[in-house]
Amino acid sequence: MPGARAIPPTARAAQYLRMSTDQQRHSLDNQASAIADYAARRGLEVCATYMDAGVSGLRAANRSGLRRLLADVVGGAADFEVVLVYDVSRWGRFQNPDESAHYEFVCRQAGVRIEYCAEDFGAGGVAGALLKQVKRVMAAEYSAHLSKTVRHAKRRNAEQGFWQAGEPGYGLRRCVVDGAGRPLAVLGRGEQKALQSQRLVLVPGPPEEVAMVRRIYRLFLEERVSRTALVRRLNDEAIPYGDGRPWTYQKVKNVLTNPAYAGDKVFGRHAYELGGGPVAQSPKDWVRIADALPAAVPRQDQAKAARIIANRMVMLDDDAMLGRLAELLRTEGRLSSQIIKRAEGVPCPATYHNRFGSLREAYRRIGYVPATARGRHAAAPPRIVRPRLRRTAP
Repeated sequence: MPGARAIPPTARAAQYLRMSTDQQRHSLDNQASAIADYAARRGLEVCATYMDAGVSGLRAANRSGLRRLLADVVGGAADFEVVLVYDVSRWGRFQNPDESAHYEFVCRQAGVRIEYCAEDFGAGGVAGALLKQVKRVMAAEYSAHLSKTVRHAKRRNAEQGFWQAGEPGYGLRRCVVDGAGRPLAVLGRGEQKALQSQRLVLVPGPPEEVAMVRRIYRLFLEERVSRTALVRRLNDEAIPYGDGRPWTYQKVKNVLTNPAYAGDKVFGRHAYELGGGPVAQSPKDWVRIADALPAAVPRQDQAKAARIIANRMVMLDDDAMLGRLAELLRTEGRLSSQIIKRAEGVPCPATYHNRFGSLREAYRRIGYVPATARGRHAAAPPRIVRPRLRRTAP
């Protein structure tokens, strides 16, 4: 069994327990049992428990048990001399091994040692320090390797037509299928499949939600209703989103940009870095399966809506904004707020107002004078406006 330095029989200890999932081999009970045996052999009294159940070891920010332990130790509230942890991986799988060492050093500086019950690092010599650092690197590498393996498995399943994400969005549902692809049940929000061997496919949601998706596209594409106005209209009409909550700008954007509403199942639009948030991926890296489910809207309508939103979200400088406005003038022969709102790829009037101080000033910069303004204020000096870069939005 691992050795440890001699500790007075009256020494008090705390234990730190962590597991990521219920299926993990080292459950909380197993860890506590091993720690109890370790403490009994060394005459230690376990007087406090800090626990993170079902929490990843990648970051300290989401581990309330570890943060409370560190706060007690650093703040002087700890009435124990040692913290017992099953092994280095339970302390954390930080992707930077120095972070794991840092938290251990913080405790040591406050007079509290960290002891690993299942691993023997000797009495703190050079060999033990090197071995401990190797274990930290191995703990980090395990998570990185597991993450890569899971991503590859999900991609393979997606290529076979199976749904690999969480809740699919408004007007869409997950359906459980057996090994032969036969549908078994449509899952509600928050429900999970019963067996690991079962698979999920994407199917249309309730008819009223599908009809609302079609209405949203019609309002956006035909009536040129902005996303902000769509949010207000849907909430004013008390139409709940699929989760029962109000509509938001982002939820409307999701409906207008998700290829699933055109019947195409897409996987990999975002990649989730280990311990980080989503990162947008290039369309060439997506897994796309055409006609994977019945379409709610024509494919060309969905592509057009997504293109409009993508063009409006691009950061344009002054010359690019004015260039698009001038091109629209050449095409239409005149300009107005309504013409600009209907134009694909042209920022909305409010964006021109925010950038140049007024829509009329933008007109002036491309040499356009509206018919209603011709002959008026001809001698007025031009207004000096400081250009400002902003993200365009409808």
